[in-house]
Amino acid sequence: MRNDSTDPSSRCSREWKSRAATRRIAGAAPAGSREAAFGADAAAGGPPAWDVVVVGAGPGGAVCALELARGGARVALVDRNAPPRYKTCGGGLIWRARRALERDLGIDLTPVVERETHTADLQYALPRGLTAMGDILGLSDGSILLAHADTADRRLLYFNPDGSLRWERSYEEFITTSVQLIEQNGRLYLTNIDTGTQNDNGAQSDTFSIYAINPTDASLTEIFYGGSRSSNLRETWILATENYLIINIEGGLMLAFDP
Repeated sequence: MRNDSTDPSSRCSREWKSRAATRRIAGAAPAGSREAAFGADAAAGGPPAWDVVVVGAGPGGAVCALELARGGARVALVDRNAPPRYKTCGGGLIWRARRALERDLGIDLTPVVERETHTADLQYALPRGLTAMGDILGLSDGSILLAHADTADRRLLYFNPDGSLRWERSYEEFITTSVQLIEQNGRLYLTNIDTGTQNDNGAQSDTFSIYAINPTDASLTEIFYGGSRSSNLRETWILATENYLIINIEGGLMLAFDP
């Protein structure tokens, strides 16, 4: 992390240099309560126990809270989930990120590193692919789900945590355009936007589909199909929350879908 005026974290820490260094993490009070956000004293009408409350303990929030606390601020870092939280990308870190955490932030990762490697082994050879039309998803158990697109086929591949192939199947009969893979509460989904679809009346429309993936037998089940007459689906997206899939389709339609 650079110690210059262009680095936001450096500016944050300098602003708090004159304050006594005190770090506290809110945890006992319910998330979202006044006590959790400002401390018991503030909840009772007294002065706040914290100088800064950082909401969200992801990479950005955690680093911001750390730098502020090192600069002397009284910081509360709150998150709706209890630590430790699962890291995407299969739980892995590239060496550049690890060096940055250890060298720039002074965080020793040795106690939580389960395995490290300086080499890469080819586990499975694939044809040259159309990267923009596929997707890859690291799962919480260390498995990997890959949607691979090439000029000959569109395939789903499920890899075990040890890198071995559990199964593969084609999805070209359902989807020929770009896809997105989603995991929500252990359930897996394949989604896609198909632009320029012609309906039975000959009119053009854009459609959005969601397929549930069965990780045991590799079957695909269409659970949602919708669309819009809008000619531009750039604002169409899907978001996985704890209980729902939130679907926004450009043209004014937003759905909360309970799988």
